[in-house]
Amino acid sequence: MNGQPAPTGLLAQGVAPQRPRRDIGNILDQLAIGFAGMSLRPNQGIINLAQSRIEQRREQQQTQQERNATAEWLRSQGRNDLADGVLSGGITGAQAMQMVQRPSPIQVDGRLIDPTTFEVLYEAPQGAGTAESFNQLNVLRDDLRNELSSFEIVRQGYNNITAFYNNPNATSDYALAVAFAKILDPGSVAREGEVAAVQNAGARVPALGQALRNAITGEGSLTPQVRQQIAELANQIYGERATSAQQTVQRYSDIATRYGLPTDLLFTGEIPSPTAVIPAVVPPDVARLGVTQEDWDRMTIDERRTFLEDQNG
Repeated sequence: MNGQPAPTGLLAQGVAPQRPRRDIGNILDQLAIGFAGMSLRPNQGIINLAQSRIEQRREQQQTQQERNATAEWLRSQGRNDLADGVLSGGITGAQAMQMVQRPSPIQVDGRLIDPTTFEVLYEAPQGAGTAESFNQLNVLRDDLRNELSSFEIVRQGYNNITAFYNNPNATSDYALAVAFAKILDPGSVAREGEVAAVQNAGARVPALGQALRNAITGEGSLTPQVRQQIAELANQIYGERATSAQQTVQRYSDIATRYGLPTDLLFTGEIPSPTAVIPAVVPPDVARLGVTQEDWDRMTIDERRTFLEDQNG
């Protein structure tokens, strides 16, 4: 659109990343490393924690620079909706670029045609005003996309939590806490910043408040029990949002049907149902079979799932 080239990679073409500012957190952590190293018996735990926080900030800063550059390019193409989605973390830059580069259907003699495959996507009903029908379809599609924007953020957060929960050693407690904050309040990370969003999430779920605060300060790790609570709450919230999103899509489909418009062109995505949370803590009925928490911890997620299915089958 507008004749401007699309970005190559995650950073928009021609947009230079901003020079990173010195972060007070990094300065404090570097001092902590220095003081810990000066001791006759260096505290390796403090050093490792400080180094981990410095690396985490570096990765977050790089990710935010990439988001900002991609969002700036998207706005130049008139796609403020996608730019907002990238900045909030609801969609990735790659996903946004795929959406903006997808060729739009063209109008030929009262029909919508895919310019790549030349497939007839839609043919206006006999006697219907072609231009008016196309306009109605585009308006409905844009309105539906706007209504589903917060759900897309929740879905991304839910997918992250599911991945983090099923692979506890592959990510930090910090990342899990941020994803949970996004589930509770879509857009909060972009609006308030990650730390503030997680603190607000702790205030909204008092039972998890201290654990979430520890996750962002690095003062303690999330226990398996807390991780399971987060996964179960995320499952419940996502399920409610998914049901609401399905109802929204159905409502727009009913409107399209009323005006003789193709419902299959309104929403081409999908709204998956939540998947069952596999307990991180050995369930009581499994424990009664003699399975200890240590035995349960040694199992993979798939092995636990198979075990539970065998017991329930």
